[in-house]
Amino acid sequence: METLLRAFQLWTRRLDPIFTFSRGMKQKAALVRTLLTGGDLILLDEPFTALDRSGLETAIRLLNEYSQNSAVLMVTHDPGISFGRRTVSLTLKEGNLETSILSSP
Repeated sequence: METLLRAFQLWTRRLDPIFTFSRGMKQKAALVRTLLTGGDLILLDEPFTALDRSGLETAIRLLNEYSQNSAVLMVTHDPGISFGRRTVSLTLKEGNLETSILSSP
């Protein structure tokens, strides 16, 4: 836990009530909780909302590491974000599948 909290620059605030956190800090704390829980499948819904540049870079780096051993299913409005060994991108428009792209690093 300490490693993840430090990565997201939350270690010094670890004893503070969550309601005192900014929206971005709450998002980082939610990512820490998700990554600590781990598992074979990690589900994320707009995980980068309200993150500053440093938080975004940290989140992408850590998710890339975690995706080596777990499947990551993420919903995002930013089609430029991808990570892991394989990325399947599905684009929906008005509820219909518009495009499907498979990429490998």
